[in-house]
Amino acid sequence: MTPRAHLLLALSVALAACKTDPKPSPGGEGEGEDDTGTTDSGTTDTGDPDLLECDSLPDPPYTTERLRGFTQSEDFVFDADGHIISIDNSGNLVRHTYEGEKSVIVPRVGEVAGMAMMANGDIVLANVGRGSVDRITADGGVTQLATGIDYPNGITVDSYGYVYVSEHSRGRVRQIDPETGDFTILAEGLTFPNGLSFSPDESTLYVNSFGGGTIHAIERTGATFGETATIGHVDSGPEYDDPCDTMELGDECYLPMVGLGACTVDGCTPNPDEDACASLSAGDPCTTTRGGEPFESTCQDVEGTLVCPRIDAALVDQCADSALWDECDVPSGGWGYCESTWEGMLACLGYTELERDMRNACAEAELGDPCVVDNAAAPYAATCESGSIIGVSGLICAGGPWFAGMYGGLDGLDVDACGNVYVTEYITGLVYRVPPEGGVAEEILSLESQWIPNLHWGSGVGGWSKDLLYVMDRDDDSVHAVDVGIHGRPVVHLPE
Repeated sequence: MTPRAHLLLALSVALAACKTDPKPSPGGEGEGEDDTGTTDSGTTDTGDPDLLECDSLPDPPYTTERLRGFTQSEDFVFDADGHIISIDNSGNLVRHTYEGEKSVIVPRVGEVAGMAMMANGDIVLANVGRGSVDRITADGGVTQLATGIDYPNGITVDSYGYVYVSEHSRGRVRQIDPETGDFTILAEGLTFPNGLSFSPDESTLYVNSFGGGTIHAIERTGATFGETATIGHVDSGPEYDDPCDTMELGDECYLPMVGLGACTVDGCTPNPDEDACASLSAGDPCTTTRGGEPFESTCQDVEGTLVCPRIDAALVDQCADSALWDECDVPSGGWGYCESTWEGMLACLGYTELERDMRNACAEAELGDPCVVDNAAAPYAATCESGSIIGVSGLICAGGPWFAGMYGGLDGLDVDACGNVYVTEYITGLVYRVPPEGGVAEEILSLESQWIPNLHWGSGVGGWSKDLLYVMDRDDDSVHAVDVGIHGRPVVHLPE
């Protein structure tokens, strides 16, 4: 994603030369050998790293300034004309000057998780609501580069023009050719992959995980990507006991922020009721239990197995012909998204209704008190925590093991000119740094926020300094400007 570079003249020349090289095949073999018999890596040369004083970067604490009056965007980019580009609270793609003057680029682009800019100034968006990667041209034209992506999240581009997107709910990373839409899967089996960024020489693609607290590296030689390796890990947050520690085997239990299960030797685990549909067919009425009481439902076919789900049949019916994250009409009123239940089917989760239930569960409680949300689509047990985790005031029932899982929820990722990797931890206001060779994730910054999704270095234009790292703060529509003592990696759309 984006940086803030003083970049050396040698780096500028090398990057320009790289952009004129032939474009390699997506995720394919290397570029072959040059006249000297050495392999052309197809990446930029960062010059002598000693000139950047990479071994003597200043230690924290760092000087921080909060700039107010921007947006609650998940991600943002800086353009070459001095603007910060983001998504406003109405879903519009907008640009702001450093002073805060706003203009709309494209209205109602939808729910966007990641954003990057191509060399020609076109913007690419990871559109969660549509399950697509969208390309926005300078005149506001919108095209879809790829569709059918299961929660597109982090996004970046390389100097060849390829687009890279993390597929959050499928645990993988795609490389997309923006001219043809052809794609290659570069990595699989990741835990909710999120932020993406290249190393300064583009020989390594970094990706972090939301909830797993891990930072991964995918090495590249020429056009060929190799295996995925874990280079860093963030351990934070409190420990919570399993609810079954005080229950009997077979007792019904709540799976935190997921649904109802049963106590087994492995703790509270999913317990789909297959017995209730043993002599029935898909669509037949069935009776299971929920909260110890009889619960009327409808048999559902889940990958060839009939189950009697502990969820209102009307919510399942709303998503019968839909895909994950499609919008749906909640039977009780309002709107929601089709989300996957732990039983393996889609059901309509009404966010307005869920937020109401989360508040009501803690209406007469205190911070840390136990609570239960008996929502029709997402029943769970937890503890009362600050509503700032979802951007609301007061207490909500959103704690327990689920809240603990949000620690290590690594979101934004960017890389400095020396190759150090910076990541944000979404709900804690913490920023970590990992050296390019990997190792312990060092906590370098603690911001007064519980909603920091992304970070990038400035463009050097219009007041946005190349020497400052900017962190988006969704708590109050602000941006933190931080002097960490080093500029960022090169980005393809910004001249040196």
